[in-house]
Amino acid sequence: MFARLFSQNVLFRMAVHAALWALVLLLAGVLLSIFPFITWQEFTESLRDPQVTYSINFSLLCVGVSTAVSVLLSIPAGYVLSRYRIPLASVVDTIVDLPIVLPQLIAGIALLMFFQTPPGVWIETNIMEFAYSRPGVVLAIFFPTISLAVRSMKAGFDSVDPRYEQVARTLGCTEWQAFRKVALPLARNSLIAGAVLNWAYALGVFGSVVMFSGATRMKTDVIPVAIFLNMTTGRIDLGLTLTIVLLVIAVVSLALFKRLGGKATLA
Repeated sequence: MFARLFSQNVLFRMAVHAALWALVLLLAGVLLSIFPFITWQEFTESLRDPQVTYSINFSLLCVGVSTAVSVLLSIPAGYVLSRYRIPLASVVDTIVDLPIVLPQLIAGIALLMFFQTPPGVWIETNIMEFAYSRPGVVLAIFFPTISLAVRSMKAGFDSVDPRYEQVARTLGCTEWQAFRKVALPLARNSLIAGAVLNWAYALGVFGSVVMFSGATRMKTDVIPVAIFLNMTTGRIDLGLTLTIVLLVIAVVSLALFKRLGGKATLA
């Protein structure tokens, strides 16, 4: 009996470990297959190409602005979802989560349609033009990524025991003071990790940018758009160079995310 249970346990462990390593080898093999098709010299030369430098700089600018706005909005939104009971909570949850599960192409179409409505027309007429423009790229990145930011911030606040804030309020703190002096410092690493994850995810947004802002070289070509344009026009070296840049950024971002408390953020 003991021998049979031992052999079954061994077989089970071998099976689940084999599944894990098969997945790891598959993912690593696919990702690493990029590197043999471009030499170091081609990579360094491509990095100096004006189209490549523009798309990298433009991406960092747009993603930086989008992430900053996302953090400013998602911290209070995540705190409310974590700490308060609100009316129609399930409806609010669904609306907040919807952009991240929608195809990015649909997000771009929705933005286009919004700016055909009276409020959208008024915004473009009196404030700023967004459709098929550089500011529109920021909006096209922000829309499908804000849900991830809100969920990350909520998970960060969920990791902090609310009793600490209750104690602070019994000692004379207002809700704002308890939030600022207790909740924010205790959730800091998780919140930063969420911001890093949002920033890294925003760098890869493609569908909504193409649909809402177009794919124009040296204007709206963030890195994913530039990769698409170069790969479809035969500039394989430029496309692979930008692909490697995104891959390196993703690896560094994930490492930073996990170091800062990614497990808590995704809990």
